[in-house]
Amino acid sequence: KQHFQRNAVAQYLCQKTRWFIAAANQFRLFRLQNTFGMKGGKFVTIKEVSEMYGLSQETLRYYERIGIIPAVTRTSSGIRNYEASDLQWVALAADMKRMSLPIKVMLKCVQACSESEEIPKLQPEILEDHRRHLLEKREEIDENLKQLEKKLEGCL
Repeated sequence: KQHFQRNAVAQYLCQKTRWFIAAANQFRLFRLQNTFGMKGGKFVTIKEVSEMYGLSQETLRYYERIGIIPAVTRTSSGIRNYEASDLQWVALAADMKRMSLPIKVMLKCVQACSESEEIPKLQPEILEDHRRHLLEKREEIDENLKQLEKKLEGCL
């Protein structure tokens, strides 16, 4: 019974997380469109994208190079011009980074995203696997803290 309840709670949280991520991405896109006037084929620079999503310019370039973010349109002089569709991928990458997903998992998630989707989103299976990994890590950290507290008690 407890397993069923935990599973139901996990499914509910996963649904809410997907909704929240999609809503946050739409809000970021709306804000960018209004702040930088992106409607009608306008672009934003890597500096503006970096500031908006909290990713360094180097990270954005790296994510593009390895395929987490699809290739971005460039000017004749090689400067990246991010379109609204590119920003959806940047938002996904920023969300995955905030959740501490490893690069391998990020790439797996990008590959799992259907090209037919309007907004790229995280796959529930990937989120659940990462959640399990974080819970295991938390247990390990809790155990290490207990051992450290015992050692500190012995010192006092």
